[in-house]
Amino acid sequence: RRLAGEPVAPCNAWPSGSPRELHRYGMRLFFLRRRSSRVGPVEPSQGSPESAVDGDAISLRPAHTATDRAAGSRVLACCAAILVGVAVTVSVCLGCCSLCHHGISLACPVCSYGYSRAPSASHRTASASLGMLPASVEPDGREWTVIHDLVNEEVGGVRLILTGRNQSTFTRPLPITIDPDLVAQNIGKLSLIQDIKSDKSDSNTFLSVNAEFVGNFSGELTCVQGEDGLIFQPFRRRVLHQKYHFFERTEGIPPLPSFDFRTSPEQQQAEGKLKLLDESTAIVLQRYGWMYYHHICEMLGRVLLLKDILASDPHMALLMVGLPFEYRWLRELGVNVSQVVRYDPSITYCARNVLYPMPTPRVTPPKELLLNLRKELAVETVERDVIVYVSRSRASSRRVVNERDLIFHIQQSFPSIPLVAVYGNESISQTKEVFQRARLIIGPHGAGLSHIIFAAPSTAVVELLFLKDPPLMFWHISAALELSYYMVLCRAHWLQEEFFVPIDEVLSIIERVTGTCVSKDCSAASHDMSHTQRKCEPGTSRSSQGICEQCAPGNYAWNWEGKCRPCAPGRVAPQEKATFCRMCPKGWYAGSQNGTTHRAYVYEKQEGGTKCHRCAGLARFRQFALAGAETPDQCVPVTVNSETNADLQVALRNAISMP
Repeated sequence: RRLAGEPVAPCNAWPSGSPRELHRYGMRLFFLRRRSSRVGPVEPSQGSPESAVDGDAISLRPAHTATDRAAGSRVLACCAAILVGVAVTVSVCLGCCSLCHHGISLACPVCSYGYSRAPSASHRTASASLGMLPASVEPDGREWTVIHDLVNEEVGGVRLILTGRNQSTFTRPLPITIDPDLVAQNIGKLSLIQDIKSDKSDSNTFLSVNAEFVGNFSGELTCVQGEDGLIFQPFRRRVLHQKYHFFERTEGIPPLPSFDFRTSPEQQQAEGKLKLLDESTAIVLQRYGWMYYHHICEMLGRVLLLKDILASDPHMALLMVGLPFEYRWLRELGVNVSQVVRYDPSITYCARNVLYPMPTPRVTPPKELLLNLRKELAVETVERDVIVYVSRSRASSRRVVNERDLIFHIQQSFPSIPLVAVYGNESISQTKEVFQRARLIIGPHGAGLSHIIFAAPSTAVVELLFLKDPPLMFWHISAALELSYYMVLCRAHWLQEEFFVPIDEVLSIIERVTGTCVSKDCSAASHDMSHTQRKCEPGTSRSSQGICEQCAPGNYAWNWEGKCRPCAPGRVAPQEKATFCRMCPKGWYAGSQNGTTHRAYVYEKQEGGTKCHRCAGLARFRQFALAGAETPDQCVPVTVNSETNADLQVALRNAISMP
């Protein structure tokens, strides 16, 4: 500040300005010093006491005196101290994250790891020097040996029991959508949790297959801990990272065990940290395996690999979370539920003889496990004569806000096909009976759609799917069981309490599946048509005079002999004779040529959007939350969306915490 010609305060009396202001002063000082040293000594200014910088000329107060240099050095020393402090803080934060990540159990607010893990060798020395070496680190400093594949690696002390069945790959056709480019437009979101390609020539073949096996760990103490169901042998320093057991796609590297080598297992059991099981133990644990879908479609297939072994040894323990619905499904499969030992993820369980069935890839279970489950559940072939609607009206999230209207319009448009709504309080036998009879199954993404395992081949499944990074397990299962899968993307995220469903799109799909013309305009005329009369093609609708008329802009007709329907909110059809409506991209909202076309307008006036309007204030690199906005109010900037995502992360942790 002295060199800049401004009043100088003592170094212990810094101005109370913002960091940006302090940074500005520091930069001015730096460049003024550089320029003054470059042009050499400067004579005192005869004019204003304030400094003036003009081209290459610089006018300052007397420069390069010992007092000025000392003052400038002190200021620079203060700035350097601040920079060093920032660097040390960042280093400590990064080190904290790294230590948490590698097993040092710290309260780490930066990385927020929820479990402790054994440290790697590269972090043992640093952590010990900081006095943070936990009891989980073995005193001799030996590494854990990681087993990745029990089938292809030679692992001493582990016997493989092979079922003789090899899982097979299978193709997965693209989801059927009204907009043929919907998957391609949203491929980034649709491919986060699973592999899916939008190219119609790609078969989307499922490749995560393996030979079916049960691993038998015997002779050594074998333990399991945590929500992941991590298997390890502490005294052989071996940990199992069997492929498909963990979901590294979104969760990163698998964990390492935390075990107290300084205390005997018996002492740990007395302290309530560990439980020793005397009997042989079968372990069927994976992250989220206690959640309804994951239990039915992923865990029960593993239980079936153990069914005969469990029956042959009634004293064998079956380690599971033990929620009420788990017991019901085990009884349905004929498993003795008295063998279940309830699992607490905060305790380590150990036994001398452990059975470990082949893990199931999350979201994408193998075809053979699903078919074997259908066989054990005695699914029958019966007449398929009903539409099944799976409701989430009693759930905490993803409730369909216009569900009553949706059910009403389906019943009104297809009176010859009974509609049965299921709400999740039915018994397994009742659910099985209903889904066996399903000609078409409709429902929002959720646990209730797991019951498509009861559906007969060629049954149509219509999933009302949220747009924000959805898992496509029901698309995958539909392909495995040879069901026809239709997708209706809705502007919502996973934990959204309620979301809106475009009713006309659902009706168009039912119209396609059942081959029924639901248009009042075409129903009377179509009965009188001769076999030689040409049907109305998609994009047109039959008038009361029997003439095929083109759909007006803002409307579409997806099917032959279909009805011109208004585009759903958030979608547009700018041209006549449209066969589908397109969702407006992020940063745009759907409306008419002259104004906004909101939800009430669409369903009162029966006129859909014809143009996507740019959200106001859209900067060049500005991003918005979700596509398909229907009003300017839904043009949410990325800053607000980031706050929403942060709230979702908290809700996510609360929603998926193991009971």
